[in-house]
Amino acid sequence: MITIGVWQGTKGLLTQSLLRFFPEGGYMPRPPECDICVSDGPLPDALNPCRCRIAVLPGDKKLDCRYLQAGRVVTYGLSGKNTVTLSSIDENRLFLALQREIISLDGRRIEQQELIIPDAQLSNSTLAGATAMLVCQRADSY
Repeated sequence: MITIGVWQGTKGLLTQSLLRFFPEGGYMPRPPECDICVSDGPLPDALNPCRCRIAVLPGDKKLDCRYLQAGRVVTYGLSGKNTVTLSSIDENRLFLALQREIISLDGRRIEQQELIIPDAQLSNSTLAGATAMLVCQRADSY
């Protein structure tokens, strides 16, 4: 089972979003080690450092990553500089764009593509969950 470290704000929206993409669970709040660290802003700090294989981070925020040891980082956000960004939106679907090739958790190459997330509202938490799903090569999960 994939272990997902959750670094979230006080509202707890990230965990709710991850439940959609990873219904089987495997989430740990602020773990010292995990497969994937997923954040919607907060990061490991001096009291709670973390080591992970892949970090999924908001690319539109300035972050202090001193206490996060990640093998790779994949960013998400509304800016075109992020690895995963919003392509377009309609009434009940988000169209996300994978801007560049990434390597999945199991080492497979994931090429540029557009993903459609049905029944979704635009939020950092939704973008974070979808990006985590991508790095797990689970495009069939939504």
